[in-house]
Amino acid sequence: MAETARDYRRRVTALPEDLRRGGGDPFEVDVKDALARLREGYEELDGDELVMDAMAVNAVSQVVAQQDEWLDYQLSRVQVDPALLREKIRAMDERALSAALRCSQHLPAGIKQLHSARLRAAADYWIELVRWGAHEGLPAPPMLQGETEALEPFGDDLVGELQAWRERVARKLESGPVTYEEALSGSTGKERLKAAYMTSFMCASGEITLRYDPVRSAYVVSRAQGVPDSSVAIAL
Repeated sequence: MAETARDYRRRVTALPEDLRRGGGDPFEVDVKDALARLREGYEELDGDELVMDAMAVNAVSQVVAQQDEWLDYQLSRVQVDPALLREKIRAMDERALSAALRCSQHLPAGIKQLHSARLRAAADYWIELVRWGAHEGLPAPPMLQGETEALEPFGDDLVGELQAWRERVARKLESGPVTYEEALSGSTGKERLKAAYMTSFMCASGEITLRYDPVRSAYVVSRAQGVPDSSVAIAL
């Protein structure tokens, strides 16, 4: 006996649960064929059959979702031999390697994730930086012309300068946390920019912690607490 439209829709509606219960491969379901059969005689369906048709179409969408889950699971089990990967990289020319790296990039953030207020804060931050160093293509405001200095704060001994700054910060923290301004006190111009850079390096490496203190209404530097800090914009 030929399968009726109602019977077919009942069978399609039961597919997702049958696949979950039996652990079947969701790709064994021919989604295109199922949708094509559901489309046949659609204009002739009555009220109850229309409800059954909607349930069947929803079931097909669940099967597609199960196919996505099945792919994610299979990909999670894929293992790449490091030695084989190294050999493949060595065999690639520079053009092919650069193209592969470019295609594999995944930006960590999109512009849609940024609020307009955050963009304004970032713009203000860079405008503040101009006061401490002129940069080609980013001129200082007119009132600051002639007051800027070259943005080349580090000499050849970056490691030595960083170690000296570590010791200076450690001495300041001997009696407890200090504000960010106190940590950078005595530094101006290029030296202040250098101090800010080295302080941010120490925060990112987990040597010190920078937190906003609402009581003081200021950022406070303290000995390392918890995980290393993420970046935060602070006007110099």
